[in-house]
Amino acid sequence: MIKLASLLMCTLFSLPSIAEKEINASHIKGYDFSIRDVQSYCTAKRESGESLSINCKKKRLKPVAQACEGLISGGLDLAKLNCGGGLWVLNKVCKIEMRGASRGDVNCVF
Repeated sequence: MIKLASLLMCTLFSLPSIAEKEINASHIKGYDFSIRDVQSYCTAKRESGESLSINCKKKRLKPVAQACEGLISGGLDLAKLNCGGGLWVLNKVCKIEMRGASRGDVNCVF
């Protein structure tokens, strides 16, 4: 019984590291780009009061521009990235940091 409990505890503690490895993988599952590419080539642009669009320089990052958006819920320091579909992982590891009233950078944790 003690061995079973120990095995269960080890498994539970290893799950976050498995998920972390998947997040930091060279490519986002199902896409031809990585989280690092999103950070390097995508920016946020203020479209209206609270709405931000995500613009990317590389053509292969078109799915990010189509499936992700941003929202300013308070001041410029409270901008949040929201992505759907297979790009939901970006919501957890990336945030928008506004660099002024109309533009911001996408910064991700690796």
